[in-house]
Amino acid sequence: MSVALLLHLKNKYNVRFVKWVIHVESIICEKVNRSTVNIGINTSNIAIMKLKLNKDRKTFLEQKGKDRSAKKRKFMNEDVIPPL
Repeated sequence: MSVALLLHLKNKYNVRFVKWVIHVESIICEKVNRSTVNIGINTSNIAIMKLKLNKDRKTFLEQKGKDRSAKKRKFMNEDVIPPL
């Protein structure tokens, strides 16, 4: 599942979607054995407004943003080797 980011987060991290599962603390289901389970939410209608980043998530977003910006780069005439 992937969740869309808001515009200012898209520009900051250079990423459109984040692949994380969304769990809301107040949405809990009780199982037959009386234990509680968090229910995941469908991400089709959710937009992330604020990210809680730890070290691993931050490096993941930085790597993904670098890859995306490298793909956007256009080739110039100086980059192409002239034919012999």
